[in-house]
Amino acid sequence: MPVIEVPNYGPAFGWSPKGGPIRRWINDRPLAWLDDQFGGKEYGWAADRRTDGIPTLIMPVGAGGGLRRQHIDAVLAWLDTDVAARRRQGTP
Repeated sequence: MPVIEVPNYGPAFGWSPKGGPIRRWINDRPLAWLDDQFGGKEYGWAADRRTDGIPTLIMPVGAGGGLRRQHIDAVLAWLDTDVAARRRQGTP
């Protein structure tokens, strides 16, 4: 799997430092982003992408609890609904 190099510091001006590299890499492809630290503006960005018909899931994962089965189940459900609907429309 590809690795996206991201800065190692906390959110600034409402954006996670990971946001820029991830947005550049993902372009207009569907994205499920699970993270323990969002800056806040990622949610609006994801909503805008969904409005444009690009499946986008932003899911916080607790730093103390880590990735859990409920997160995986949510991603699988998202793939079965949002991403599958996009593919039925003929968009990769």
